[in-house]
Amino acid sequence: MRTLRKTPHSVPISPHPLSNGRIPPGSAGRRFFSTLTVLTLLSCFLLLPITDTSLFSGSTEDEPKTISFFCPVKDDPYIIFRFGYRKYKRRGRGHKGVDIKSPLKHAPIYAAADGKVTAIRIRPRGSWGRLGSHVFISHNQGFRSLYGHLSKVSVKINQEVKAGDLIGYMGKTGYATTEHLHFVIYQGKKLVNPENYIECD
Repeated sequence: MRTLRKTPHSVPISPHPLSNGRIPPGSAGRRFFSTLTVLTLLSCFLLLPITDTSLFSGSTEDEPKTISFFCPVKDDPYIIFRFGYRKYKRRGRGHKGVDIKSPLKHAPIYAAADGKVTAIRIRPRGSWGRLGSHVFISHNQGFRSLYGHLSKVSVKINQEVKAGDLIGYMGKTGYATTEHLHFVIYQGKKLVNPENYIECD
């Protein structure tokens, strides 16, 4: 009795579950299953949970979410002119900040928030420039604060300051008819109402 040798053609081939019992012939079949394998791997990758949020360039976990401002005048302050439209010498114009006054002559002026002194202008009373002697401080999240009409400046350019640090004294340098502080807050290039951030009354 002769024994038949098994040849490669005698090996049973299991059909792929998605091929309906038939294997596509030739290179077309190979392309079909290659595409199917890629799609299967891609779907598994997309279903994996993403736990590392540092992959996103917009992550702001280490950035402060809010910034707190305090009234820059501590000696019985009160507001004499508010933010927005105001009358001035029979003409109307926008008032970019608030004017804060104190019964104390040359009242100390303090930084309204942590930041860095980025600009200082020293101008005597009656000289060119509406704000007179003034200081700019840059804060977190694009905020800046301005302190105008100062009689004396007590900080230096690029100085780091904390909220409550002395930066100068109230005066009436520039275009001012009475001693007061002109206080302005910017968010980026936009003016914002300081009374939304501070309480001085």
